[in-house]
Amino acid sequence: MKTASLGFGVAGLVALVASAGIATWAGMPLLALLFEGLPSSQLFLDILAIALLAVALVGLLRLKRRRGSSRSTFLGVVGWLAPLLGLLKTVLDELTVRQAADAGHVTRFFVVAPGVAQGILPLGLGLIVGALAMLLNGTITAKAA
Repeated sequence: MKTASLGFGVAGLVALVASAGIATWAGMPLLALLFEGLPSSQLFLDILAIALLAVALVGLLRLKRRRGSSRSTFLGVVGWLAPLLGLLKTVLDELTVRQAADAGHVTRFFVVAPGVAQGILPLGLGLIVGALAMLLNGTITAKAA
């Protein structure tokens, strides 16, 4: 389990470095990469996704609480859910960039690079959060045994 967590952590760092590299290449300030304002429809979808995940998380915690400690269960759920959420957000962002590029008849990567950089960022963060949660989960489970 530690090897997989380490691999996910390294993949997350690579994604973050790639995101920062693409943003820098396109002339986008790194702070703008992190704090760019979201359109209202995107913000609504993000809030809806977080609400649905909170409901799913509560349901999973109630199901698994009978079998193990709640802290270990929570970290396990976060460990596999965070990379999936990062991937989902990345795919949605990349689809948005693709639609915008098609609508504006943009063919140069330099123009869409800031959107691609912002799209890769959630994947890297999700992988890193998932890796840390799985490492902590393994540590807690090992100490309990």
